[in-house]
Amino acid sequence: MDEEVHFVAGQSFLDAFRESIFNAVLGHRATMICTSRRVVVVRPSSLRASMQIAWIDATGMAAIERRRNLFRMVVGVVLLFYAISSLAGGMLSGFAAGLAGGSGIDGSILSMASSAGLIIASVAGLLGLLAILTASRRAMVVSCSGSEVLFCCMAMGPWHLAQIDAARQSLSSDAPSSKGRIAPPTTFEGG
Repeated sequence: MDEEVHFVAGQSFLDAFRESIFNAVLGHRATMICTSRRVVVVRPSSLRASMQIAWIDATGMAAIERRRNLFRMVVGVVLLFYAISSLAGGMLSGFAAGLAGGSGIDGSILSMASSAGLIIASVAGLLGLLAILTASRRAMVVSCSGSEVLFCCMAMGPWHLAQIDAARQSLSSDAPSSKGRIAPPTTFEGG
C-alpha cells in the first residue's frame, strides 16, 4: 500500500509565539503531516529541533484540546497588576508635583520620575496583557500507547480529526495484519 498524504498543517506566527517567543521571532514554525500510515509533527528550532511520529495503527485517540500555560498566565497577571499600581502611583506623584508648583527643582524631579514610571508601567502592562492573551492555546493531541503527540495550531478543527479517522479506517481495511501492533510514538531530537 502506498502512503497517501491526508493533510499538512503549519503553525502561524501567533501559534508559534504561544509555544516559544524566541522561535516565533526567528521564523521557526512546526508542521503536522498526516499520512495514511503515520502522523508526524516536526518542530524546527535553533536550540533543539524535534520530530515526533505516531503510527496510525497504534493510535488510540485523536482530539482537539485547549491547553493553558499557568506560568505565563501568572506572570501576565503580576505584570498587569504592577502596571496598574505604577500608573496609580504615577498619577499621584504627578498630582504631588502639580501641588509643589512644578517650577522648582523638587517639582521637576517629581515630574521626571513620574514620566519614567508611566513609561515603565505602560510597557509592563502591554507585556502582561500579551502574556495573558497567549497563555491558552488550541492543540491537536494524538495519543499512541500512553504517549501523546502534541501540535498547537488554532486552525485545527473537526475536518482534521475526520482525516485522521479516515486514515485509520483505510489502514484497518487494507492491512488487517497490523491490528495487533502496539508502538509508542517515535521521537527524534537533534540540536
